[in-house]
Amino acid sequence: MKMKNHVLIDLETLAVGHNAALLSIGAVRFDNNGLYETFYQNIDPLDCLQKGARADQRTMDWWKAQNEDLQKLMTVDQKPLAITLAKFTAWFEQVPSSYIWGFGPSFDCSILEDSYKLCHLKTPWTYRNERCGRTIVQFDPEKKHKKTRREGHYEHHALYDAIYEAGQIVAVLKEFNLPLP
Repeated sequence: MKMKNHVLIDLETLAVGHNAALLSIGAVRFDNNGLYETFYQNIDPLDCLQKGARADQRTMDWWKAQNEDLQKLMTVDQKPLAITLAKFTAWFEQVPSSYIWGFGPSFDCSILEDSYKLCHLKTPWTYRNERCGRTIVQFDPEKKHKKTRREGHYEHHALYDAIYEAGQIVAVLKEFNLPLP
């Protein structure tokens, strides 16, 4: 079966803006027909900080106010940043010329690109292939494609958010018969 070449990523971070320390990366492949393979990895935030990523107090305070079960989930199987990025690259490059989507790319794609630079690794996509999921979802002003989350799928969990956001994109594309490249 041909793998899908559209990937939506979602990041959880300890800051907003450039060089934010990553907590996790979630990603899902999708096309006009649905959602497919996923990627998820928790990241050791101390490793990110040691590499020069940053955290801000406001974001850390925000995380402390989130669901305790979600906070525990994000500490399971944390890997160093460079190992996580190498794993993500291997997964992403299974399909050449993949498009990378974010909600919006100036956050997710940009911060992930910063992380690659901190680790002296090559980003596995080109800026020409960055896409914005928010733009597609805006075609649905009545929000009739806003899906409810599956039970046990926490908001602010990178994989669950990626699945949720890609599902919204697919629903809007189907509704308006918009093909992906």
